[in-house]
Amino acid sequence: VVLSDHGEGFNQSAPDWQAGPNKLLMDIPSFNGHGINVIDEAQIRVLLAFKRFGDKNIPTSNNQQLTSLVDIAPTLLSLAGFDKAELKASGCDLFNAEVEDNCGNNRIVFTESGFYVPAMLAPGGLDEKKIAEQAQAYYDINPDTRLTFKTSALPQMFKEKQRAAIGDNWVVAS
Repeated sequence: VVLSDHGEGFNQSAPDWQAGPNKLLMDIPSFNGHGINVIDEAQIRVLLAFKRFGDKNIPTSNNQQLTSLVDIAPTLLSLAGFDKAELKASGCDLFNAEVEDNCGNNRIVFTESGFYVPAMLAPGGLDEKKIAEQAQAYYDINPDTRLTFKTSALPQMFKEKQRAAIGDNWVVAS
């Protein structure tokens, strides 16, 4: 399995997004970042590929269906000859998605952004020193030298995350 949990935004111009039933155009800044923007196509639509070794091949295909990380386990179980129902998970077998409920064209997948500090979104390029200064408030260094998030910082981190529901040609984000 070759996959990415998110893509990379390289300061592309934002598309014209329309908000609500009145179709008002939204003013959205250019997209820049590392998994921190849930409406940036470059950050949310990424590679997921499978290669099987041995005497059986996986049919070659290139499709644009909506997928999620939760689809990997059911797909691998199916490729190994097991029934995905044994997993009791909500993911889809990606090689049989069109015949599964909630896995075809009208599927909705959910996503959230990663952790970021305001300096990562500042116009004019990245200031590594400012990013490090802001980020240090969120981390502890354990006695074994591991870096961990401060428990006290978690509520603020969760509050700042972006979340989205994504359909084939629409996104609802907050």
